Amino acid sequence: KEKYERIAYEFSDLQALRISELISDGNVYSDWENLESYVNKILFKVLPPDLAQDSMIHAYIYKDGGLNAFMTSSGQFFINIGMISACNDEATLASVIAHEVAHYYKKHSLKGYIQRELGNFSDGLFDENDAGKTFSVNNELEADSLSLLWLKNSNYNLSGSIKAERILQRNESKIISRSEDKWELKETTHPSSFKRVV
Repeated sequence: KEKYERIAYEFSDLQALRISELISDGNVYSDWENLESYVNKILFKVLPPDLAQDSMIHAYIYKDGGLNAFMTSSGQFFINIGMISACNDEATLASVIAHEVAHYYKKHSLKGYIQRELGNFSDGLFDENDAGKTFSVNNELEADSLSLLWLKNSNYNLSGSIKAERILQRNESKIISRSEDKWELKETTHPSSFKRVV
């Protein structure tokens, strides 16, 4: 709203470069039309009505076995093949997608960039300082909450959300079991899935 116009332009420029690199780096499946179409069908099913006409929104399948998905600030949704394979049903996959759409809808990445540029996160968004951590954790919880509403409106079983968190919970447990420090996985940018499931 013109308050941070210069910062927003810088952010847009950086994001355009990132998106270009993501699509052209050879790690997006370009020959798996059925899967891409299926993921896009779910994506458009969970979109809120005010995003339904957004022509930039599109899902891409990323060639990575890790458990990750994200949506760029201009509407390109990327989901790792590893995340898709970990979801045993459509409601779980829809939950992952709706959560990332919520980040896009709330402009979390732009807001985080603005806060960093203003110096509100002294060591960056993903640091150990309380301001950056709190900002990021709150964004995750906000995305969780909004995605549940959209899932309900899309007639998806909300248990998909619990199943998605259980997938992340098992992954966190694996990380902890391989760690020398067996106490607890530290929260950085995301609240622990143990807390999110409860």
